Amino acid sequence: MKKIVVMFMVVLMVVSGMNAIQAQKPFVVATWLWDTNEIVTNEQEVLRFLQEKNVTDLYLQINRQIHVNTYRSFIEKATKLNIKVHALDGAPTWATRNGSKQYKPLIDWIRNYQSQATADQKFSGIHLDVEPYLLADWQKNQKNTVEFYQQFVIDFRSLANDLKIEYALDIPFWFDEINYRNKFGTGLLSEWLINQTDTVTIMAYRNFAEGPNGIIDLVKTEVAYAETKGKKVIIAVETEPSSEGTHISFSSLSVLDQELQKVINHYEKNTSYAGTAIHHYASWKTLIE
Repeated sequence: MKKIVVMFMVVLMVVSGMNAIQAQKPFVVATWLWDTNEIVTNEQEVLRFLQEKNVTDLYLQINRQIHVNTYRSFIEKATKLNIKVHALDGAPTWATRNGSKQYKPLIDWIRNYQSQATADQKFSGIHLDVEPYLLADWQKNQKNTVEFYQQFVIDFRSLANDLKIEYALDIPFWFDEINYRNKFGTGLLSEWLINQTDTVTIMAYRNFAEGPNGIIDLVKTEVAYAETKGKKVIIAVETEPSSEGTHISFSSLSVLDQELQKVINHYEKNTSYAGTAIHHYASWKTLIE
């Protein structure tokens, strides 16, 4: 009888330990909010939606025309709801010879904002979406464009280090096919970006999880590499209608939830897998069941 009790206690301890480990790794549910007018005129509606969808992290566009008090008020309310807000911005032209003239004012704005905000009004991270492949120079002179892109990444890495906040980038799933050889070294662009950041959000824009060209398959290389470096990967999907084909975007909430659950089930044991992100607030909230 004592042996049975001991075995039961051992099993209970193991199960409790597993639950404790799982509890220590809550998965991120994130979304982007590009239209900053939403936090001016619809603050409560935005917060209510984020709560309903169990959003843990919001990537909030920085509009320097909006008074800082608006950001302070919104972030303070979000913080009380346990929602982390990350400063969001980016443009393809940041990855050009004169790109720094565009993004240096943002660096100054974020630095000043953080220095004057209270603890519950501060941004939890910097989240950047710069897509250099949208530039004509990506086809004409990819080597230089990649180098300019890497320079912007370094500049914001320094800012995040100074402010001691999380640093994340949106990257396409196919950056693991792009090689670079320049002043930053030699290798795969995806690996270099993972090395420079705390988190990469992979734009795995497909509306099915499994099979060839599915979400799970598209991100496997980055998830595996990030695991070797102790970095985080968030897997992102699209809900805005796309002209690129019927396989890109989700149009149904039930299908979205079903396919994301498959992704979670597949990657939840990978230490690098941090969660999912839905692009974006405005289109997500219009999805039908």
